[in-house]
Amino acid sequence: MEKFQAEIAGGSLYVGSTETVASKLAAAIRLLGLSRFDMAYALGRVPHEQRMATIELYGREVIPRENCSPPRATPTTHVI
Repeated sequence: MEKFQAEIAGGSLYVGSTETVASKLAAAIRLLGLSRFDMAYALGRVPHEQRMATIELYGREVIPRENCSPPRATPTTHVI
């Protein structure tokens, strides 16, 4: 349980309210200069309905927040 709590506090687990998850996600995107972020939505014995609810919350409440979407790549032209 201690390791789990440590991962929530300062690691790679994004657990909590939509505000908490959005804040951690935005901070990671800025800090690491991410252009993409892949999320695993509940692993283990979580029922399908709960997984779908998590995905819906993520899309509706987290990603639309300012600074939670990685910047879109701009097309570049390469001349050879």
